[in-house]
Amino acid sequence: MGLAGLAYESFGPEWTSLDSPRFLLPLLVCGLVYYLVNTVSISTVIGLSENKNPFRIWKLNYMWNFFHILAFLPVAAIIALVYMKSGMWTIALFVVPLFLARYTFQLYIEMKEAHINTVAALTSALDANDPYTHGHSYRVSRYAMRLGSAMGLSSKDLEILEYSALLHDIGKIAIQKEILHKAGRLTDDEFRSLKAHPSTGADIVENLKFLKEAAVIVRYHHEQPDGKGYPEGLKGDEIPVGSRILLCADAFDAMTSDRPYRKGLPLDAVLDQFAKYKGAQFDLDVANLIIKMIKSGEFALIVETDPTTAIYDSLKERL
Repeated sequence: MGLAGLAYESFGPEWTSLDSPRFLLPLLVCGLVYYLVNTVSISTVIGLSENKNPFRIWKLNYMWNFFHILAFLPVAAIIALVYMKSGMWTIALFVVPLFLARYTFQLYIEMKEAHINTVAALTSALDANDPYTHGHSYRVSRYAMRLGSAMGLSSKDLEILEYSALLHDIGKIAIQKEILHKAGRLTDDEFRSLKAHPSTGADIVENLKFLKEAAVIVRYHHEQPDGKGYPEGLKGDEIPVGSRILLCADAFDAMTSDRPYRKGLPLDAVLDQFAKYKGAQFDLDVANLIIKMIKSGEFALIVETDPTTAIYDSLKERL
């Protein structure tokens, strides 16, 4: 607040006088300085104390706050003008609206916490249903977030991508365990049953209003650029970006994870698979990005000891 005040005063009296609308410019700069110093400082402290990337923390948690600050600048201008004209008692007129705004924000935080608890509970139920892929949803979400961040997705799109990645296999709870755990080749009927899980999962997810956008990504996360995916055989740009990212993240974890019938593939073999099938099975841009990140060491394997706790902690970063 002190630095914001100094920024305002640095414009000089000809700009800061409330007798002219010119004071709105230094007020805007004042708000911007307050926002940047406050959020960057907090993000840096959190990043250093928890050994996380401060910029990622800022982008996920505070970047959207700029519009919140911007919206309140006119309120600040009105308070200042009324105070100068009528005195201190007028401040009381703004107390109730400001407390109401604070209460509304608290309700928003509580709603976000409810969303996080819902997604974490659904993911835990999925892991419990299929112990052979325990932690798969969490790892896929982390891989998808790496790709989404590298592609410059917005904070909102990253949130939707994270939810959809955590719940992308929720439809498998409707599939017989004998099919899910079968080590040999599936019959045509069994494969048709397995291919229904994206649609089943999307139908489950879209019943929750805050997950409606995520449901679209879940529904199409097995579609391929060449049109040979399922459930609808979409091609190229017909496939949502989130679904293209999710397919690659899902495939990466499937290839690198141990299964009852085989060991996980080494990274060199995974690179070969993405290089071989990019543009056909995998989206060209996403596949090229994941190849680049693997070669540069930016796509290390994730090994978690407690995926349920890890899921909750990663989602809590958004509060």
